[in-house]
Amino acid sequence: MIRRIVKRISWRSIPSEWQGVYNTLKTDTTDFSASMDSKWGTVVAPGATHPSFKSCADGYLTANYWNMAHNPSNYIDGYVKPFLLALRNLGFAGVRIQIGYPLLDPVFWEWVTSQGYDRNQLSNLQTNFSDVITYAHSIGLAVLVQSQTIENARGATWHTDTYMASQTWAAYKLARAAHINAVHDLPGLMTTDPISVQSEATNEATHSGQAELLDPAANAVFLQSVMDAVDAAGNHASGEKYYAGAGVWYGTLATQLANLYAIPNLDGIDLHTYPINSRIAYPFTPYWTTWQNASASVNAHGKLLMASETDMMKEADAEVGAVPGWDMFPRRHFSFWEPLDKSFRWSAVRMGHLYKYQYMSVSWPSEMIAWLPYQTGLTTDEMDARYAPEFLAALAAGRTTGLGDYMKKLNVKQWATP
Repeated sequence: MIRRIVKRISWRSIPSEWQGVYNTLKTDTTDFSASMDSKWGTVVAPGATHPSFKSCADGYLTANYWNMAHNPSNYIDGYVKPFLLALRNLGFAGVRIQIGYPLLDPVFWEWVTSQGYDRNQLSNLQTNFSDVITYAHSIGLAVLVQSQTIENARGATWHTDTYMASQTWAAYKLARAAHINAVHDLPGLMTTDPISVQSEATNEATHSGQAELLDPAANAVFLQSVMDAVDAAGNHASGEKYYAGAGVWYGTLATQLANLYAIPNLDGIDLHTYPINSRIAYPFTPYWTTWQNASASVNAHGKLLMASETDMMKEADAEVGAVPGWDMFPRRHFSFWEPLDKSFRWSAVRMGHLYKYQYMSVSWPSEMIAWLPYQTGLTTDEMDARYAPEFLAALAAGRTTGLGDYMKKLNVKQWATP
């Protein structure tokens, strides 16, 4: 049945301004799928699936921290919870929730007070995250927590960038560990919910201003100190699983992984993939190949695997690593990408089973609910601005797109043998 579903994927007529990017990605998604076809019968026996695998999606509405704290226009009950329910109705088994450092750091709360800012907003944030997590569990969703450093733009309300830049390296390490323990202690979070203690070292260094994180060896020492603090607090004694993230597009990936393998009390690796193409940058092979090789390496070293971020960046080879991600993410809103997204998701979920992933999260599930009608010449900001009402209207009406219907079939079928 799944094979028949995949064969019905059709390649659409593409607007001329996107034809080049589309053709590049079509080649890579086709090659990625062919690679998975060749491995399906050799890496695992035909018909076998990884019993612990959970298909998940990004609950990205919870990453709007201002709305999560202030709950304007009944944001949580009116938008976040209906979105989570829509994901559950699409057959997803879990949801990724980002809880950015330093928002739960008790030292940060004191600093906020000393600077004359309103710390009550932070109390609301903690309570509201617990509410959302409890609701997710009530509808049958597992929760994947990603504790990454908050981006400066999203933390502007509380001046998190100023706070992080003011910290010494020693103070920063202690505070990050305290934040992970605060995440663990959130009411509603279960011991079965995995926690990714770091998204990507490079991003954390950029957001926090802590340059030491750019050195893979120093970052590993930092993560070891975090995990030791977690253990000392008794927060790793009831089956909790902790992961650390790495992007497959980084040239230092092999070194990063080697250092993460050496942390004995780190349970798993959280591999992220966005670009699947690139024949011009390290490692001079498509990134989907690197993703496969890295997954096999993690398996061989006995660590658990999770992918809290998976998407197919709509970018040309020359744009990989050269154009900021936020300038490319809005491109995904148009429906002509749907055949590529279907092909990528089909290959990605087979990756999940073949390489024994515990969780794999779709980074941008909103396009399973609504597309943006195509218009030429829109800026990225205009794409996002025009997409928002399309998404909210479809969410309220309970509509899904062809991509959503396709993903639901895959989720319900549990990716049985093609």
